[in-house]
Order: sequence, then C-alpha cells, then structure tokens
Amino acid sequence: MTEINDRENSHQIPPYDRLHDAVTSAKLPPPALQMALKALDFLSQSSSESPEYRKTASYIDYLIKLPWSRTTGDFSDMTKIENSLNDLPDIAPDARTAIVKHLSLQSPKITPCPRILVVDDEEVALKNIARLLRKEGYEVVTSPSGEDAIVELESSRFDIVLTDLRMANIDGIYVLEKTKKMYPETDVIVITGYATTETAVEAMRKGAFHYLVKPLQINELRAIVSEALDSKRSGSAGRTILCLSGSSSEKKAMIGKALSTALGREFREISFNDIKKETDITGENRLSGGQFPGRIIENICQSGTSNPVIMINDLDKVDGSFGTLMRDVFNSDKNRHFVDNFIELPYDLSNVIFIATANNTGDISSSLKNSLKIVDC
Repeated sequence: MTEINDRENSHQIPPYDRLHDAVTSAKLPPPALQMALKALDFLSQSSSESPEYRKTASYIDYLIKLPWSRTTGDFSDMTKIENSLNDLPDIAPDARTAIVKHLSLQSPKITPCPRILVVDDEEVALKNIARLLRKEGYEVVTSPSGEDAIVELESSRFDIVLTDLRMANIDGIYVLEKTKKMYPETDVIVITGYATTETAVEAMRKGAFHYLVKPLQINELRAIVSEALDSKRSGSAGRTILCLSGSSSEKKAMIGKALSTALGREFREISFNDIKKETDITGENRLSGGQFPGRIIENICQSGTSNPVIMINDLDKVDGSFGTLMRDVFNSDKNRHFVDNFIELPYDLSNVIFIATANNTGDISSSLKNSLKIVDC
C-alpha cells in the first residue's frame, strides 16, 4: 500500500454536523476560526460525495486538530536531563556533557503572550504589580510566597520571574537561584524595599537581570520588562539545533526519546529518506490537489501539542534546495510564522525542539551546518 493511501486511510473525515459542532466548540485563534467557518459554508452548499467536499472537510478537521497553543512539559532542571542521559548505555561522557551544555544554553523563545511570575508576600504590592503587567498584555501568575513560587516553577516555565527580595522562609535570592538552575534562559528581576549595595551586588552576581527598588516606578518597571523580552528576541537568531552524528540510528533515537521524556514532551520522528520534494515539508495547496499538510504540521497534529521534540533524521541526505528550507524551519526568528501550504495560515514552530541526526556530517552543506551544534555519539 502506498504512503499516500496509508495517510488517507488513517485520516477519517467526520460528517458535516460533527465538524460544525467541533468548530463552534473549539478554541481556535481568530484567523483559523475565520478559515474554518468559510470552509463550513462551502460544505453546506456541496455534495458530500464530491472530492471537493472531502478535501474541504479534511482541511477543517486539520484546523481543529492542530494544537495552536496546547503544550506539555517544558525545559526542566538540567540535572534531570543529565540523569536521563546517564541512564542510557553506550553514550560517551563527552557526548553527554556536550548535549547538556547545549540545551542549557538554548533559550526557548518567548511565548506569543509572554508569561511572568510575580512573587511578593506583600499582598498590596503583589496585586499592584500584577495589575500593571496585565495592562501591558502579559500573562501574569502571582505567588504570595517563595514556597508557592517554587511550586509554580516546577510546573511550568516563565519568560520572566519578578521576585521580592525579603520574604519569610524562602527569600528572593533562593527563588533567583532555583529559577536559574531550572531555566537558565529565564530572566529574573529582583525587587526590594530594603535596598543596599551588598544585596544588589549579590543578586546580580547570582544571575539577576536587573534590581529594582520599591516603591516601584511604573515607567521603570515597564522599561525593564520590555528590555528583558527584547533581549530574548534579539538573541534568538544565535541559537543552533542539536545534531547527533554517528552510524547508530538506534542510539540517536534513544537519546532523542530520553530527552523528550526528561522535558515532558511528545516525541516524533521525520526521516529525509522519505522526503522526495519540498512540499513533503511545506505541504501542497489543497486547492491545487493537496490532501494533507506537510510532515512537520502533520507530526505536530499527531503529537497533540505545539511543543513536541521532533527529530529530523538523515539530514546529510538534504540537497541544496532543501538546505535553505531547513534553515528557515530551524531559524527561531523565521519559524514563528511557518506557513504550510495546505493549512494556509502561519503556525508558530518556535516552541518545537528540533533535533537533527546525520550519519556523515561532511555531506551537510556548510550553510546548513552553521545552524547545527554537532555532537558525535
């Protein structure tokens, strides 16, 4: 049976009534909802036996199933990732060290709506800071104590942590240290009403992005938060993709699965042995006969989350034209607006962790190789 038939048989098309109910109940982003409603209107005027009906119904089904914002897991404590690699047999210590170091330096892109954790045991200050940041359009989570903040950090990642310095039991310095250990890429802004040169120096030495003194000046707080987020955006182009090099496909897959488990994310694989044309990655326009999205969007659909670990195997099989395409897929600035020709809408790939593999990195073009951190394993 051909691959196309396999894909077609695995994608059963729901009837119109079920699609209509699914569209109205799904929390689709406005552009996707607009496209789905337009496609539903076409279905209502079409014969259910026509090829156009099936293509359009399939399109709506993909819009519904595509996880526009649903995520699982996140960047974990590097110790957890290191332990997961230590449990694997036959992985050289140098390879383990290189992988952990690479991941610790890779800053996940800030979310479309930046998430900020505000920690303060003073109720009025906590509410005022949260209110100000929400007015700026940020997603804000509040913690009335250091203990509560640690619980929040253990459950999800934040783009910024804004913490009071002096708190009972667990203070701001501990929150700072814990945050930087778990998420080296997260910026921590320390605030306090008891400012001294010593405390400022200690906070900055331990990795604080900035140090603010109470009572907070609204414009100063706004500017520092904006500066921290701008710093993340400007630094995103320098990130590279982990590329596992070696002849053992089983060992490379084992590493990818171990990392996805440690990160709490779904794991998917795409092989360039199966990629014959660029539209296998970018999808074919449904109006021109395409029936499925490209492999990346399809694997994200199957994972059920917008932030899986996707292993791109056999990258050394990529020729020149594919090299440019894959650089854009990997590029953390450009892939925020990845457009699959079948979906016809921009989809944010910035939360996906891509891992590449190759048998012979000497066959990878130099321009594509610049996007990779190659680790022999």
